[in-house]
Amino acid sequence: MHTLPEMEELNGYFMNAVNEVIRALSIKHKDVKITGCWANIGPPGSSHNVHNHPNNFLSAVYYVTVPQGGHRITFHDPRYQIHVLTPVFEKINEHNYVYVNSEVEEGLLLLFPSWLTHSVPVNTSNERRISISFNINFTDFTEQVSPPNWEPDVPTHPGP
Repeated sequence: MHTLPEMEELNGYFMNAVNEVIRALSIKHKDVKITGCWANIGPPGSSHNVHNHPNNFLSAVYYVTVPQGGHRITFHDPRYQIHVLTPVFEKINEHNYVYVNSEVEEGLLLLFPSWLTHSVPVNTSNERRISISFNINFTDFTEQVSPPNWEPDVPTHPGP
């Protein structure tokens, strides 16, 4: 969808936000591109199961139409083994929760690491929830990012 001429302005908005994240993270290799873009239309009663976006660095959602009752995205604790032993908590707080429900609104652009698992709760409204999602990766990943990140003549740890 990002290759359509009608998307040019929105793509610019997306990429400005992405470049701010790249700058804030002090990433050396700044050349990135949109690898995929699609629209999500969630009628009443729809949801989206827990998932992530493999083979990408950043993912994002831009909210076009957000009815009350269809105004959340849930981010899940990425630790695979978190549910092996989960005690019963007296009170859920920022130190013990295993997911976060984020409220969203029309015009909001949310960027997050592609590895972060997320889902969309059931749209309990009588209206459609519409969003546009996209993924970002480094333009030349195999040459810039995937090679080992060490100096060959420098020890990786101090000797005895």
